[in-house]
Order: sequence, then structure tokens, then C-alpha cells
Amino acid sequence: MIKKFEGLILSLALILPISAIGQVYMEVPSWQYVPVDSIFWEKVKSLQQKKDLLGVISLAEEKLQNAKSELEQAETHYVTAMACLGLQYTFCTYNFSMELLRKNPGSMPAIGALFLLEELLQEELIVDDEIQRVLNVGNFVEVPGALLPMSLYYVFKDNRKKNLKEWQQDNYKRIPEKTYWRNRLAFYKILNLVKVGKPKQAEKELLAIEKASEKYPKFKERIRLQRARLFYQMGQFKEADSIYSGFLSQSREFGKILLERAWVKYSQKDFSLALGMLESLKSSYFKGATHPEQYILSMVTYRDLCHYEAVIEAHKEFESVFKPWVDHLKEQKPLFENRAILTMVLLQAQNIPIGNMIGRIRLEQENLKQAKFSQAFSKKLETLYTEGEARWKDFASQALDGDLKTASVEFLDFVEQAKLLDYISGLDQHRIKARFESRNYKAPQAQKYAIQKLFWPVLGEYWWSEINTYRVLASDRCTEGGTK
Repeated sequence: MIKKFEGLILSLALILPISAIGQVYMEVPSWQYVPVDSIFWEKVKSLQQKKDLLGVISLAEEKLQNAKSELEQAETHYVTAMACLGLQYTFCTYNFSMELLRKNPGSMPAIGALFLLEELLQEELIVDDEIQRVLNVGNFVEVPGALLPMSLYYVFKDNRKKNLKEWQQDNYKRIPEKTYWRNRLAFYKILNLVKVGKPKQAEKELLAIEKASEKYPKFKERIRLQRARLFYQMGQFKEADSIYSGFLSQSREFGKILLERAWVKYSQKDFSLALGMLESLKSSYFKGATHPEQYILSMVTYRDLCHYEAVIEAHKEFESVFKPWVDHLKEQKPLFENRAILTMVLLQAQNIPIGNMIGRIRLEQENLKQAKFSQAFSKKLETLYTEGEARWKDFASQALDGDLKTASVEFLDFVEQAKLLDYISGLDQHRIKARFESRNYKAPQAQKYAIQKLFWPVLGEYWWSEINTYRVLASDRCTEGGTK
């Protein structure tokens, strides 16, 4: 009995320390890729120099059929991932790279794939959940010096998630200053300053890491956007608008950026430009990013100008757009299938990467129809993308569950706000104008012989280069004494 008890203590002693220790990575100095098959590798390099990436893929597919070992197969997958990256098939690169990290951890092809994944991460093209998990399972401990900052970053995040405070600090200190990964950690640390009510300090520190992020345009854009939001929060509308006006991006987030800038212009009482941007959001560019708040702001603005019939029309349009999704919610159907609520959630800053990932898979899958791959490789990619979309949609439905529930309540609140604005505007339309009301807004006028400014009507036609400069020439009827 005593011997069994002693054995139990020994087992616990062996298990407990392991569960409390985080992943540790060691640097391999002067790392270079050593090919598994040098002849195959030379052929690959020759095709790369000629920029024949389709030829690289064909060569890799041919080699895969005759590979003599698992490592030779792994090398063909690494080569395919490289070629896909050059051809801008992001998910192909991601999928092959992750498979290498899972099946051949620590091998030359897997380490090479880790470089590809780092490039995708720095361009903010993929979700990093799977990468964080793979880098914290202890499959390998040595990485090239160039990959050490990224590896330490994900170990730090995992240690923080597990509340391993001692290991957190150790890994944080080992991430070199002024690297992308150290600045990325600094970014999240700065966001905590906002939460504790220190926006001025946060803006100052954001500016510092923005200047240090010239090599990473997507990350720099995210920092600038956060600075604009802080300026708006602090009531510094001119500074906020100077940043917002510089954005003209085809990213999924651009619709949200336009809406935020519309709020800035509304706060500056530049109602003409605010309404212009809200009209721009109705273009086909933003079909998948329609947010109920854009209609609320439109109704509020028109009410401020005493354009009560425009408020009523905006509410009718709101109901036309969102009634199917209100009914969907009332029928208690899955929230993930409610497009209005899902859009609201995917436009939240923390969820943008998930939306981008699924959107990128769909875009690349569509591009496959015009690709010049071999028939066999095209079928392989079609299967990969179909399964990838299903897998990431399943991931999203689980990862977004809490946010979807919160957004459903917010969505119904927008519905009630729209009804209230419509009702109040109906009353305002027939009330006597109060003497104490004072307005100083004056809309830009379309002059017949304008020299410096030209105005022309936009009837359902939008030009991308002008998308954030459209104006609605709405006069202030409140000062005109009108009640229409």
C-alpha cells in the first residue's frame, strides 16, 4: 500500500512540472535551407529565376509521384507553397505550410514553410489561431534567428492564455526591440491604455510604433486607424479627419472606415460630406458591409436639417434592407446565418481577420476558374478550397458565438432607434418652430458658373477614386422656416 502511494507521488511529480512549463525556443544562428533532394531543388531554383511558377508547381507534382521518402514529399509541398505565394494563392500557401508544420515539425521544409507563414501574417492575410497552437505543442525547439521573434511572440500569447506569468515575462524580454513582433505586442499593450482612460498617452505611443512600421503597410494602416479613433474619442475631429481622409482601401474594413469618418464629419457639422459618404456606402462596393448604424446616422443628420421627409424615406429603406433579418431573428434561426448580424460582428476590429480569411478563400476559389494549372492540380486546389471554406466557416461559427449574441441585442436596438427617429420626425414635421433654435449650417451650393468647384449629379453611379468625397447638397430647412 505504501509502495503504491509512493508511486503515485512520483507520477504526479513527473506530470506537474511539465504542465506548468511553456514552450521554449532556441536560436539556430546562420540557418540555411538544406534541400532534401539537391537535384530537384536546383531545378526549382532555375524555374524561379525564370519566374515560371506554373512550371515549379508542375515539377513539384511530378516529383511527388516519384518521391522516395516522406521528407521528399514534404519538400514538394514546401515548393508548392512557395509557388502559390508567388501566384497570390494565399490559402494554398497557408494550407500546405500548416500541413508541413503538423506532419513534419522541425524538418527543413517545415522551417522553410514557417518563413512563408510569417510573410502572410505580416501582410495580415490569415488568421493565426492554428499557428499559435502548432508553435506551442513542443514538436521542435530550434528555429532560425530570423524566426525567433515570431516564435517567441506566439509562445508569449499562449503563456498569457494559460496564465503562466513567469514564462510570459521571460519570452517577452527575449523578443528583440523594434521588430514587427515586439511592436505588435506593444500595439495590444497600448490598447489597454485606452481601456483605463489614457487616450492621449495611447495616441502618443501609437505614433511611435507607426513610425517604426514602414516595412509593414497593413500593420501601419491598423495603427493609423486606431489613432484616428482616439482623436475622435478625444473630440479632436480635425486630427481624426486628417487621418480618415487618407484611407482609400479595398479591404473589407473600408466600409466601416467610411462610416466612422461620416460620424467625424457629422460632429464637425459638415453634413454635406457626411451624407455623401453614407450614400457611397450604398454602392455595390460595400454590398457585404451594410451596417444599420449608417441609416441611423443618415436619419439623425436629415432630422438636424429639418428634412423630415428624407428621414421617413431613410427609415423605409432601413426596413426594406433589414426586415428579412429581423424576421430571421424572431424565428430564432441560427445567428451565424443572419447576414445582418454576422456583418456587424465581422466588422468588429477583433473579427476582421476571420472575415478576411473566408473572403480570401472565396476570392481565390473564384480565380481558379481562370488559372492555368494542370487539370489534376486544379482539381486538387478546388477540393482544398471547398473543404477550407467549410472548415473556416465552422471555426467562425464557434469563435463568434458570443459576439453574435451580443450583436443580436444591438441590432434590435438599432431597429428601435430607427422607429423612434421616424416617429419623432413625423411629430417634428408639424410642430411650430421654436424661437430659441439657432443653426449656422450652410450647405455647399452648386453654382452655375463655378470656377474652383464643379458639382454634378450622381444617380446610382460611383467612381472608386471619388468614393470618400461625394457630397449631398442638402440645405438647412430649419433656418429657412420650412417644416417639410
